[in-house]
Amino acid sequence: MLAQPQLLMDVGDLFNAQADVFFIGMEYSYWVNKFGIEGVDESAVQGMLSIFF
Repeated sequence: MLAQPQLLMDVGDLFNAQADVFFIGMEYSYWVNKFGIEGVDESAVQGMLSIFF
């Protein structure tokens, strides 16, 4: 089982750019029994930068 919730904030207004284009935030990955191997779990926090055109 893999879960990857994301929390993003629209920062276009902070840079005098168009809204709904530039986002920053974080993602948390939680993986239970990675690759089907019992007892192999993973947990990680990652930074994100997304640009949509």
